Amino acid sequence: HHSHHSHHSHLSPLSHRHSQLNEKKDNVLVVCHALTGNSALDTWWGDFLGPGKAFDTDKYLVVCCNVLTSCYGSTGPTSINPTTGKPYGSTFPEVTLRDAVGLQIRTIREGLGANRVAAVVGGSLGGMQALEWAALGGDFVRCFCALSCGSKHNAWQIGMSECQRQAIYGDLNWNGGDIDPANPPNVGLSIARQIAMVSYRTAQAFDRKFNRHVDEKTNQFQVSGPVARAVDRALSLAILNPTQL
Repeated sequence: HHSHHSHHSHLSPLSHRHSQLNEKKDNVLVVCHALTGNSALDTWWGDFLGPGKAFDTDKYLVVCCNVLTSCYGSTGPTSINPTTGKPYGSTFPEVTLRDAVGLQIRTIREGLGANRVAAVVGGSLGGMQALEWAALGGDFVRCFCALSCGSKHNAWQIGMSECQRQAIYGDLNWNGGDIDPANPPNVGLSIARQIAMVSYRTAQAFDRKFNRHVDEKTNQFQVSGPVARAVDRALSLAILNPTQL
């Protein structure tokens, strides 16, 4: 597989392609990455990719694009502004997921010359992209599969997201968005990621998975051996290394 850039003015989404277009140019399978993912599909859903697999490279040209502003190669705040010669930083325009998907559609329609997309698949942030593909793509998109996402952000999610942003803003290294790459706002990002990890489960799911019951004989919390230790380890890793998840 290989990488290529498609240029639209100064916007450039890095994408990875696997296999090739058929004669009708309608065999494109788009896979959208999640928040911490990137266009290197083989590194995170690699088990699904290949001849005869779910993302069948014998049948489909499989394409995965980095979302616009991704730090993995697409144009974003760390990119150099050609008019100033300096990183865009806080001057980079606010963009939405719809903007990002619109650019992906142009990349595949104009850059690859595809006539139709056979399917769009994604989970989490990728699922949100898949929904936008369906909304924007019209007849260009034959079908889509959105996993692990809602049809829209509810008020609770919006509030949770604002708390995450405030955690980042509260880090002095945020510096109004003009970040020194040598001193990024890691503390703020870490707290934001912890909020994220907590918000990915319901209260009921937390109780089922992590709740501890008091042992009636000892009046102490029960610890069920290896299971509890594994949970403790997973939680401590989530808190110590939030970017690893």
